[in-house]
Amino acid sequence: MRLLLCDDHRLFTQALSSALAGYGHEVVAAVTTAEEAVRLARELRPDVCLIDLNLPAGSAMEAIRDIAEQSGGSKVLVLSGSAAPGVTASVLEAGAYGYVGKDQPVEVILRALERIGNGELSFDAARLRAGVRHGPRVERGVELLIAQLTPREQQVLGRLMQADTTEQIASNLGITRATARAYVQNILTKLGVHTRLQAVALVTQARVVDR
Repeated sequence: MRLLLCDDHRLFTQALSSALAGYGHEVVAAVTTAEEAVRLARELRPDVCLIDLNLPAGSAMEAIRDIAEQSGGSKVLVLSGSAAPGVTASVLEAGAYGYVGKDQPVEVILRALERIGNGELSFDAARLRAGVRHGPRVERGVELLIAQLTPREQQVLGRLMQADTTEQIASNLGITRATARAYVQNILTKLGVHTRLQAVALVTQARVVDR
């Protein structure tokens, strides 16, 4: 995967570049400002741009939007030490495909890149739910959580909203019970809840049932 790094700490980018290269990724450039990231994303068209939120010049949020809209399919993975409530939901709304804290090991970044490479989002449900709890737009926050689900998982969530049992889900969707159980567990994990009832309550309270 071709990667562009944007972080004002050069030692961090050098260490991360070496680590990613060791796993077969190619770092096509490493820059320190939002403006450089947008310019090189347009020129080099990397698969993923890994960008910090706290940059000395320019707005990282604007850079995320510009890269998402103008760089011919380049995706954005945010790497940041910021843990402020709502930040994760904000970067997702800006167009980022994932968010990883800088305190996480490189293996977490690699898993995020793999998911993004498969066209999936890679966000920690607990971080997103923090934005839901503290942010003024609860409905939008839950929509962002649901956006992480695959189309099939959204179908299963719909059956959960109808109070289907595992057997009923399997029958209605033409899948095995084991597959239905696996889908339900994936949904609970991605929504950051522990039970089916909590998943249904989360969606119901945010009034996004019909959607």
